[in-house]
Amino acid sequence: YEIEAVTGVQTCALRSRTRKNKEEVRIHARTAAEKVAARMDELMTTPPFVDSHILHRLRGYLALYIGDLSILTPWEYKIEGESEGASAWVRRLEAERGEQLKTEMVEVARTHFDVARRRGGNIPEWEVVETALGYEDEST
Repeated sequence: YEIEAVTGVQTCALRSRTRKNKEEVRIHARTAAEKVAARMDELMTTPPFVDSHILHRLRGYLALYIGDLSILTPWEYKIEGESEGASAWVRRLEAERGEQLKTEMVEVARTHFDVARRRGGNIPEWEVVETALGYEDEST
């Protein structure tokens, strides 16, 4: 078995491709989760689903998931060797929008957890604490 040496250029290209694939997966997952959330919101306006504390709790989790998927990973902020050009500016705007969307999704989750609690659902204490504090992601 012969192992080929990978040059620095090949390694850089491989990392770039991997990063691009990860971002595509993140965007695809967020889009799919947003579609599920929209369908749940529609469904939860009609009986008997409007009174379901289980659906409200699930919708709260989905909001937190969407919020997490909205945050750009650190390597998405700046590409190695890139000047402070228009693409870097666009990524900064995307990062700011992601932070704003995450904050909004924490509020959506808090609202759904409150509704679930009022409708008789058992909301674990960690959910109450995390949403009250702003749900800090451990990876940040």
